[in-house]
Amino acid sequence: MKIHLYATTAITNKLLYGLVMALLSGSCSGRQAAEKQGGNNGKERIRSVIYTNAGGGLGWSETLVLSADSVSYNTLLAARNNLKTAFSEKNTPQQWAAITGQLDLESVKKVISGASQQPVDGTDQTYTIITGQGAYRFMNPDFKTHPDTALEKWMLVVDRLAATYHEKAR
Repeated sequence: MKIHLYATTAITNKLLYGLVMALLSGSCSGRQAAEKQGGNNGKERIRSVIYTNAGGGLGWSETLVLSADSVSYNTLLAARNNLKTAFSEKNTPQQWAAITGQLDLESVKKVISGASQQPVDGTDQTYTIITGQGAYRFMNPDFKTHPDTALEKWMLVVDRLAATYHEKAR
């Protein structure tokens, strides 16, 4: 399903931004509560993965949301009258297994986020993993300090999926 939307009001953008921020902050506060309650025998089930790439002088952003049963991809280009594209489809069990099967949450918990690249006209890549016990989020990780080739490979898989869905959304 392909949708092209042209939003011309700032109110629409503010509402969308507020909704995304509310969802993310709720997920992060859920993580703190889950940590207080203890784990599920140390095993966390991944519910969804959210990838966001945002920034640049043109106001570009893309968001990929993956869950066991669905995939949604959205873009926004502020420099072109807030041009938006969206694409969604059912996720396959094979794709979900490829994403969650190679992700080590213990490694994710150790990731140190890097500095924002937006002040120098760059983009920030943010990864959020939501589990039944909370959420883990990191941005622009610096693997020079703490190398983790398995997590880097996982990030490449997510980046490639975003590129694939970007083409489908056109």
